[in-house]
Amino acid sequence: MFIVVWQFEIAEEKIAAFEAAYGPDGLWARLFRSSPDYLGTELLRDAYVPGSYLTVDRWSSEEAFRAFRKNHDSDYETLDRSCDALTSRETRIGARPGSPQTGLRLWGGRRSRARRLWRVHRQGRE
Repeated sequence: MFIVVWQFEIAEEKIAAFEAAYGPDGLWARLFRSSPDYLGTELLRDAYVPGSYLTVDRWSSEEAFRAFRKNHDSDYETLDRSCDALTSRETRIGARPGSPQTGLRLWGGRRSRARRLWRVHRQGRE
């Protein structure tokens, strides 16, 4: 498995549109689903800092992710530009091999603590 994590800061008036675009059934997930190697997206909202989010995208492998980016570069860039207005700040936290069991621990935190600090949006549920 290969995991890609991004952090976003969102203005209050843009939160609903951001969640619709970046959530597990949003515009990004729909684009990613064109690859059979895409395994899913989690949208995590900080429980204490309003407008602070993480996305966690999972792929079967780094090679699969890179192939997707190469084969869908134009669509990816077009969608990225169309979503620019939704974010105040966007930071790539990292991308690395992982497993469902390691999750956010890959970036130095205990999974249970990470889950307490972030509300999880999966398949339209909190």
